Amino acid sequence: VYVWPTGAMAGSAGTFITLAGHAAAMVEGSTIGAASPVAEGGQELGDTIQQKITNILAADIENLARRRGDKAVEWARSAVTAAQAATAQEALALGVVDAVAENVDELLLKLDGFEVEVNGELRPLALAGAAVVDLPMTSPENTLNTLINAIAVPGIAVLLIVLGVQGIISEFSQPGGYMAGTAGFVALLLGMYALGILNANWVGLGFMLLSFVLFFLEIKAPTHGALTVAGVVTFIFGAFVLFSGTEAGVPWPAIIGLAATTLLFFSFVVAKAVGAQRRKPVWGAESLIGQQALVRTELSPSGTVVVQGERWQAELQDDSTTVQPGARVVVIERRGFKLLVRSDGSST
Repeated sequence: VYVWPTGAMAGSAGTFITLAGHAAAMVEGSTIGAASPVAEGGQELGDTIQQKITNILAADIENLARRRGDKAVEWARSAVTAAQAATAQEALALGVVDAVAENVDELLLKLDGFEVEVNGELRPLALAGAAVVDLPMTSPENTLNTLINAIAVPGIAVLLIVLGVQGIISEFSQPGGYMAGTAGFVALLLGMYALGILNANWVGLGFMLLSFVLFFLEIKAPTHGALTVAGVVTFIFGAFVLFSGTEAGVPWPAIIGLAATTLLFFSFVVAKAVGAQRRKPVWGAESLIGQQALVRTELSPSGTVVVQGERWQAELQDDSTTVQPGARVVVIERRGFKLLVRSDGSST
C-alpha cells in the first residue's frame, strides 16, 4: 500500500488498509492515523456504543500491526483510542510503514528484495525493473462507482439540484420538445441521490427548494424583485445549512456563484414573462401585419396574395413597381378587405 501523492491522508479506514498491506510506504507530506470511530456524518456516538466499537477496532488494528513490532502496535492502538496521527517520517520510525518514497520508481527501488510473509513463508519482492501498469476501472460496476464518486461531491450535488430545477422550470415556461424537462428531472434525481450519499441536512434542501418556489412565483406574478431577493437569500441559507454538522461542505465562492447564476436565469425568465404580459394581444386580421405573403397573381400594383393559407386582394405600397407571381411580399397594413404590401426581394 502506497500513501501518495503529497498531501494524501490514510486516515480512519485508510489506516487499517495501510497496516493490512504486505508492505506499506508513504510519500513525504502525507499522513496516517486518526482512526477513532465516529457516526456517519461525523457525529459523536453514545458512550456505550462508542466504547464497544473502539475496543473491537483497537483489537483489530493491534492484530494488523503486530508483525510490525511493539512500537507500531502501541501507535496503532492509540490511533483508534486517541485519534493519534503520524507523518511519513514518524510512521517510518515507528515501523508503521516500511519505506518513505517520493514516487513509484523510488518505491520499487526501496522495496526491491524486501521480504513479505505469504502463507507463512517469507518471500523477497523482485521489483527491480518491474513495469508499472495502470489498471483503469472499466467494468460496469466500476463505471457506476466512478459516476457515483463523481457526483458525491457537495458542490456537484448542489449544482445538479440547481440545473435540475432550472431545466424543469424552463420546460414549464417554454413548453416543447421535453428535452429541458427530461434533462432537468434526471439531474434533479442524481443530485438528490448524491445528497443522500453525503448525508445532507434535508432542512437545507427544503430551504433551497423553497427558494425555487419563490423564483417561480416571481415568474407567474412579478413583484418587482421582492420574491427574487427572498429567493436568493433563502437559496444561500439553504446551501449553507445543507451540510451543517458534517465534514463536507460547499465553499462560499461556489455558493455565491450558484446563487448568482440562478438569479440570472430567473431574471431572464421573469423578463420574458413580463414582456409577454405587456405585449398587446394580436388576433384576427391584425396578426397578418409583418407576415410574408406569396404572390399568386401579378401585383401591378394590385393583385392577389396568399398569407396564412388565405387568399387576399393586395396592393403594392410602391405603385411604380411590379411583382411577379411566386415572389414574396410583406404585409404592412390592412385596408378593409385589401392588404397593403411591399416587396421583400425574395421569390420561390
